[in-house]
Amino acid sequence: MEINVATTAAECTELIEEWQRLADGAGATCCCHPWWAVPWLRHHEGGQAQVIATRDQGRLVALAPLHEQRAGPVRVSRFIGHGLGAVGEILVDRDDAGGGKRGATEIVDWLTSDRWRILQLENYRMAGGGIEAVRAGYGDGAATSAGNRCPTIEVPDDVTAFLATRSKRLRKNLRRGRRRLDEEDQQYEVEV
Repeated sequence: MEINVATTAAECTELIEEWQRLADGAGATCCCHPWWAVPWLRHHEGGQAQVIATRDQGRLVALAPLHEQRAGPVRVSRFIGHGLGAVGEILVDRDDAGGGKRGATEIVDWLTSDRWRILQLENYRMAGGGIEAVRAGYGDGAATSAGNRCPTIEVPDDVTAFLATRSKRLRKNLRRGRRRLDEEDQQYEVEV
C-alpha cells in the first residue's frame, strides 16, 4: 500500500478522475465528490487541504477528503466543508472490499501516528465506508455517538420522479414557494 497526501487544491485536481470514480462507486454524498470539494478548498480561508489517498498496486482504493487547521502544535483534521452541514466519509473502493478496507486502515494509521492530531469527523454518513477503521484506529480513545453518524437517502436522478414519492402537502408547499419566488422575480434552481 502507498499513501499520499494532497495539501493544495492544485494537488487535489490531479486526483479528480480517480476520486470521482471512487466517490461514485461508494455512493458518496456531494461533499465527498471532487466537483464540490476542490472548489471549497480553493475558497476556504484557514487551514489547508489534507486529502489522503491510498493506492494498492497503483489503483486508488481509499480516500479521506479532509482539511486541517492548526492551533499551536495541535492539528485538527475534519471533513471538507466541516461546519456547513457537510456529510462525509472515508471513501472505500467497494469493488475491492479487502483493498479498500486496508486502504482506510492505512489512512487512519497515518492520522493516528501523530499524537498532536485530533480527528473530528462530524456528520459521518451512516452507510459510509471506513468507519470501522476509524473505530479500530482510535480504540477506546475514540469519542463517538449516534449523533456523529448522519443518515442519508437515495433519490432518483429526476426531480419530478423524486417529488412523486413525497407527500401531497410537501408538493403543495413547494409549488407555493415556487410561485412566490416567481412573483418576486427571484432566481432558483432545484438539483437532485
